Amino acid sequence: TQERDSTQLLNWEFALDSKLMRGRNGNIVVLQHLRVYEGGRSAVEYTLSRNIEPETLKLLSISDLLSADERQRLTSDFIRQMGGMYHCDGIGDLRKKGFFVDAEPYLSSNFYITDGAVTFIYAPGEIAPAAEGEIIITVEL
Repeated sequence: TQERDSTQLLNWEFALDSKLMRGRNGNIVVLQHLRVYEGGRSAVEYTLSRNIEPETLKLLSISDLLSADERQRLTSDFIRQMGGMYHCDGIGDLRKKGFFVDAEPYLSSNFYITDGAVTFIYAPGEIAPAAEGEIIITVEL
């Protein structure tokens, strides 16, 4: 019998691209674009965003930065804007196209705020079929 060599080269890749931006009220926004390939048909790409208070280095949540009223208005504006992007009239039409099928619409915890807008980032498959890819929606404040 012939013995086979069980060692193989790994076929994977990890890439990280980071960017710092000025956020609302002087906060720091850290954007990190990741690309992970572990073999197979294609790589997975997504973006992580963090809002940091520069003096304390506290990681800020959307509740730290916006009032409950602002978050409620943003949710409505977000649904309206998303509907426009995907040619849908409201949440019912969005659901017919596969968005928010298993959950109520929500503002992503993966977001960043500048002086004039909030950008929400959803990973592939998070709120829609993975084939839609990463979904990034910016809503004016």
